[in-house]
Amino acid sequence: MATQVTNKSGTGWPRRSSQGQMDNGTQKFNPNQSLTINRTINLYPLTNYTFGTKEPLFEKDPSVPSRFQRMREEFDRIGMRRSVEGVLLVHEHGLPHVLLLQLGTTFFKLPGGELNAGEDEVEGLKRLLTETLGRQDGVKQEWIVEDTIGNWWRPNFEPPQYPYIPPHITKPKEHKRLFLVQLHEKEWESSSTASNHPEECYNDKSLEQQLPQQTHTDVYNDYMEHDLQQHATSLSNFNQHHHSY
Repeated sequence: MATQVTNKSGTGWPRRSSQGQMDNGTQKFNPNQSLTINRTINLYPLTNYTFGTKEPLFEKDPSVPSRFQRMREEFDRIGMRRSVEGVLLVHEHGLPHVLLLQLGTTFFKLPGGELNAGEDEVEGLKRLLTETLGRQDGVKQEWIVEDTIGNWWRPNFEPPQYPYIPPHITKPKEHKRLFLVQLHEKEWESSSTASNHPEECYNDKSLEQQLPQQTHTDVYNDYMEHDLQQHATSLSNFNQHHHSY
């Protein structure tokens, strides 16, 4: 028989009752209810995915200074920039890989981008993933946005970002939210080349050049180059189920 418990204080973190259930306020408890404290993400072999090509996508800003200048101008008009990025995982020979986009020859980034004014974060991420990796044959792409794995705040019009808002900052300049995206068992992806300049578009002869993969080991070793170390730590919160088919 279910019982009802009321959290009269209304504050603080969700608490566990003496029976190990979560006290989130007014809530009905079922003895057979399984708690979602162990999350699992399914990783499928890289060979399950077929990659095509799309027209190149170009960065809005030709340089880092111009990017922050545009951010400053937009901040005066619409306030803090909101952006989202998706972390897509596959595995190769049992080793997890993070899929990245390549700009030029030396810079890699997660798929995603800036949200439109008033745009929902999840819907905006789906839009950006479709623009970057969506199919070209007219078949609708279904993106499964699994969970938030990170929040990053930019306090000034400068490169440094933090996983919190510094106490002396009242108006952060950008909020970036990272989402874990569950890939389907088999998928057909289009990989848009991305570049600051047309002459810097990498060729599309090999998958590694279209959509490079970074192993978790690479993530730790190449933090300064790819800025992905924090993602490996966040992904450790999930149990990874590596499928062999």
